[in-house]
Amino acid sequence: MNVITNSKKQPSEDWPSPSIIAELKIRTGLSLRQLAYRNGYAPATLRAALDKPYPNMERIIAHAVGVEPKEIWPSRYDIHGKSNRPMGRPVRNQKKNTTPKQRRNAKSCRED
Repeated sequence: MNVITNSKKQPSEDWPSPSIIAELKIRTGLSLRQLAYRNGYAPATLRAALDKPYPNMERIIAHAVGVEPKEIWPSRYDIHGKSNRPMGRPVRNQKKNTTPKQRRNAKSCRED
């Protein structure tokens, strides 16, 4: 595979965004916007993967370029190719996980 590389770049560094976009254009003839539309996403959604971890969008871009996402963004993946991004949403407030009945009961206990 002829991948645009910089001989001074170390393998652990992520590809610069302009290099990703250029490689996409060379290999597919598509812009990032066109790739987004072809996959049913808004262009801003696909572009977000260039700046922050977004595993689904990273896969779309990498597949179009013809490499694995971990090759483009090595800092975002472990040695096994799994995303470093924590899965799920953090629990912010345990009280939100209560049922309406539990909240009413707690409220009635405070009123006494």
